[in-house]
Amino acid sequence: MTKDFQKELLENVTEGVKPSDLKKLRKSKSLDNVSTPSLTVPLQKSKSQLEIPLTNQPSKDQQITSLQDELTTERQRVGSLREDLANEQEKSKKFKLSKEKLVVKVSELEDQILQLR
Repeated sequence: MTKDFQKELLENVTEGVKPSDLKKLRKSKSLDNVSTPSLTVPLQKSKSQLEIPLTNQPSKDQQITSLQDELTTERQRVGSLREDLANEQEKSKKFKLSKEKLVVKVSELEDQILQLR
């Protein structure tokens, strides 16, 4: 670096000035082109975060127990649904068989009707 450039850097380097801003400054030779950083305001918690009580949250053991209970309930529900499905499939088979028997019976009756004519 040249001594002039070092001197210029030391004069212009302040907090919040980016290297790209220094290039602009060097080209324009004006401090008006350099944007100054805005003051940062500390972030506040949102209302929803403030409303959530942290002390009422269940412990890990309570959560595990609750989830195990849910799992047991869902397994029982699945078992019940499987039984219902099996029963409905059995009914469906019976209806198909009786339908086939009725189709055969109808065709026999049609044949008898044709013979009587």
